[in-house]
Amino acid sequence: IIMGTRIEKIITKFPTLCDNTIHLCENVYIADYTEGDKGTENNRNVVISGEKPKDIDSFCMYNPNKIAIDAIKFECDSFKDTDGKCLSQCECIVLADCNDGKEWVSFIEMKYCYPKNKRGNIIKASKQLEKTLLLFVESGILDNTQNKYLFYSLPTVSPFAHFSDRTLITRLKSQYNAILRGVNDVKIVDRYKIDS
Repeated sequence: IIMGTRIEKIITKFPTLCDNTIHLCENVYIADYTEGDKGTENNRNVVISGEKPKDIDSFCMYNPNKIAIDAIKFECDSFKDTDGKCLSQCECIVLADCNDGKEWVSFIEMKYCYPKNKRGNIIKASKQLEKTLLLFVESGILDNTQNKYLFYSLPTVSPFAHFSDRTLITRLKSQYNAILRGVNDVKIVDRYKIDS
């Protein structure tokens, strides 16, 4: 069993993520510049910040109670299989900075798409979120005591009706205590709960 806070457990298990961590006690904004920066001199990918980006639509976790949180962005090669092949994953993990083992943990995947492409993007995002969650469960970092949130965001489609496969939602909840939601912003209530 890996000891320490959840963030320490993650870094111990996945040392390459060490330089990708950020600690915040304010609103959290997540943006993915990967597609938008292709072919430009900028080479940004996922950005996690306490400031709302002015040049791109983003996912926001409002934090009115200034809950301490940790976030880790994932690179395209953050997780590999035994053959060294890159695994599918979501954009990042954001979690309450709390050491009692019951804090919330959220995984976020963003899709910048047109409304007509949203269904396919939602299906793909849901799969990426579940695969990332599974990596953390199978590695022993997470168990069923934490509230887990799987958020897919379509920042350029607003508002978008939450579409999802009811069977998938039910299975994720019963198997992993995970809640799948399609949202562009959420509110952090405390260390144990997020309103979405």
